[in-house]
Amino acid sequence: MKKQASNAGEDRAMLLGFTMMGLSVLMFFLLGITILKPFMLSVWNEESNCTIVQADIMEDWVDCSFTCGVDCHGQSKYPCLQVLVNVSLSGQTAVLHYNEEAVQINPKVSH
Repeated sequence: MKKQASNAGEDRAMLLGFTMMGLSVLMFFLLGITILKPFMLSVWNEESNCTIVQADIMEDWVDCSFTCGVDCHGQSKYPCLQVLVNVSLSGQTAVLHYNEEAVQINPKVSH
């Protein structure tokens, strides 16, 4: 028996299948780099109990830019509250931060 040549529909289906497999591998790496890598590099991946050692309002006020709409924006200043805690997991005293993003947005607050 002779093998029939594939028709255009079969060729398109094969191309679509290979394209979908290639894109899913690409998405796997893209999501792995954007979601998993920052989590793996984070130092905030362990839970611990903390007790407050000291809390002070710092003398230096921090600059803040804000927007509240298309024509609403401005500059302001706000006080910086520094909270020192004793971390039970390591036994060290450390500065308490709301989350890792807050540290990256306002490094001035973490004295």
